[in-house]
Amino acid sequence: LGTRELKQRQADAHEATSLARWAAHVIARTGNPLEAVMVLESARTREQRLRLGAEEDSTLENIPTYLQEAYVAALSDLAAAPLGPRGADESRRLVEVIEAIRSRPGLERFGMGVPKALLKSVVESDSPLVYVNPTPYGTVFLEVLKDGAEIEVTATFLDSPLSTEVLGRLRFGDAAPYTDLDDFEAEGD
Repeated sequence: LGTRELKQRQADAHEATSLARWAAHVIARTGNPLEAVMVLESARTREQRLRLGAEEDSTLENIPTYLQEAYVAALSDLAAAPLGPRGADESRRLVEVIEAIRSRPGLERFGMGVPKALLKSVVESDSPLVYVNPTPYGTVFLEVLKDGAEIEVTATFLDSPLSTEVLGRLRFGDAAPYTDLDDFEAEGD
């Protein structure tokens, strides 16, 4: 990839991951912190799976060969496609293949988000799982605690730092000159 294409891919990736983070913030604000955690975890898992070309666990072996091949090809095409709207055809093709797979008995949940049971299985009783989610509207901490066999999720909201401040700090350290993303992007061009 050339410099221009790489910059566009990075911008597209930022936009795609931002939607899940922003949605999780709004969902937590509406009083459903568990669903906010599921949105964050599913988005993270989905992005890793798509970008790494990872197969869908062992259920792939239960799929007819022609659908396996179509799925692997669609994943490969999507991994090589630009992120965002310019990769829409590849994304749409993957969705079509996944829908065909889900139409098979026993595979109705193929490619769906992380099940809540999996989240329950990874949280330990003596060690909470904490999601730190900075957005342009503030930061939310989502703490997942295990109480016996059940999990409890609490949300703590902060007015700052904003995601643009976090991005500036990550990119420039303590010398971060910007807190407004528009200023930050204009300087970087």
